[in-house]
Amino acid sequence: MATLHDRFPSPSWSLLLLILVVSLPALCVHLGMLTYIDDEAIRALVALEMHLSEDYITPTLSGDLYFNKPPLYNWFLLLFFGGSGAFAEWVSRGATVFCLLGFGLTTFLSLRNVLGQDKALMVAFMVITSFRILLYDSLQGLIDIGYSWVVFYLFWQVYWQSERQRWWALFLAVYALAAVGFLLKGLPIVVFTGASLIVWLVYRGWWRKLISIQHIVGIILWLVLVGSYYYLYAQSNDVQVVFATLFEESSKRTAAQYGIGKTIQHLFTFPFELIYHFLPWSLLLVPALGKWVRARELPQASFLAFALIVGGVNLIPYWISVEVYPRYLFMFLPLLYSLALGGIPDAFWQRRQWFYWISGALLVLMTLGASLPLFWERLQISPFWMAKSLLIIAALTTLLYFFWQQVQWQLWLLVLGLAIVRMGFDWFVLPDRYYDDWGTQVKESTIQAVSVVPQDKPLYIYGRTAFQPTNAFYATRTQQAIIPRKRTDFQPGDFLIIDTAKYPEIPITWKADFVVRFQHKTIQVGEYRGE
Repeated sequence: MATLHDRFPSPSWSLLLLILVVSLPALCVHLGMLTYIDDEAIRALVALEMHLSEDYITPTLSGDLYFNKPPLYNWFLLLFFGGSGAFAEWVSRGATVFCLLGFGLTTFLSLRNVLGQDKALMVAFMVITSFRILLYDSLQGLIDIGYSWVVFYLFWQVYWQSERQRWWALFLAVYALAAVGFLLKGLPIVVFTGASLIVWLVYRGWWRKLISIQHIVGIILWLVLVGSYYYLYAQSNDVQVVFATLFEESSKRTAAQYGIGKTIQHLFTFPFELIYHFLPWSLLLVPALGKWVRARELPQASFLAFALIVGGVNLIPYWISVEVYPRYLFMFLPLLYSLALGGIPDAFWQRRQWFYWISGALLVLMTLGASLPLFWERLQISPFWMAKSLLIIAALTTLLYFFWQQVQWQLWLLVLGLAIVRMGFDWFVLPDRYYDDWGTQVKESTIQAVSVVPQDKPLYIYGRTAFQPTNAFYATRTQQAIIPRKRTDFQPGDFLIIDTAKYPEIPITWKADFVVRFQHKTIQVGEYRGE
């Protein structure tokens, strides 16, 4: 039997084409079905308010200055919103899919130089089909996949340019990417950049380059690119508040906030959480990392050494931070999966076939799961549900046959199986969630409530009423006007979004109710009668 370690098998063109034909539509079906979660709504609302105010320098949220993130991703979303002509859920989530495909393509084009074309292509597909990305984050209009794309390419430039000793290219590329990363998400990119450069250049014996003219020019480039934006911002806003907030955002989720007990607990649970969220491919990390631990040495100039050392050092802040969402770790996946494919010892493939058995069992479970719509009424709401279910069952059953017959292609067939499962997830799980999701009521009730407000009447959020980002986005999109918070100086006839249970003294004429996602509270829309 040919082993993966001896010769990584190339997929046939027909198999590769089939993977692409299934994967690309699967990533796009029903992107606009579910209501935004609050984090998605924040990204979209900031972009929408930029569009409405025609102020693309100063981010706002419900009319208030928004400091938590720089504006680059909002500009990126505006390109998609403007190109589609709609501020719709499928547009911002389509931007996520675009970033995911770009991330995968960049992974392949970069790693083929060190892993070979076939392994690099497999790593790219492993990134895209990791459970957490495939079944959750690729369906969300969030910043993290695009940000991870930038950070991974920064990692790659550190390795690729330094190994060729192209010092001008190294520092200019790294600091240009660092500027993009900063304008996407703020201070975390400073840690990624500094840690990667220092650790790798010191490890390779090139530490003098850290005080070179090339490095100084790179830092100047970063200052010019980032400073240009903040110079424009400072013309009408206080920059000190921005940087204080960015620092506060970056220092959250540490032992200082959660205590030493939870931090120690997280130190033990983090590796298991990492494996859990990025199944099935994360299972391959166990034998790969075990090889390096046993060998106690690394080929100094190899990309695997870079992946282990630089990836490991950059993972430390997340390992010691209590509240870490899996989406914060996507930039490490190409490094980890490169270690998985490049570091697995021969004995694993020759004597321990447990990964293949686990993969086969997973495909069997997915095939059985595809039959659920035939017996479970709540999954029968999708149009042509029976034909879709039978198609998924037939596809996975056929794939299972080839999985056990064509041993050399088992990993590629697992990729195809995961893409088929995503299609079934789109067809059956997402419609079920739509009809059973509290967020659907949040969206529909908000749109109905603000629709009673005449277009020529001002609408405000009263005081500290819990008008959450999801509600704010749909209300703002419906009104096509920014809805600011305000507490005083109302005129009779103004319309208020108000929690009357919290502010019973405010004289309003009730017009409509709507619900918010958290605490399931009911909020009112009313016309102010005056004192």
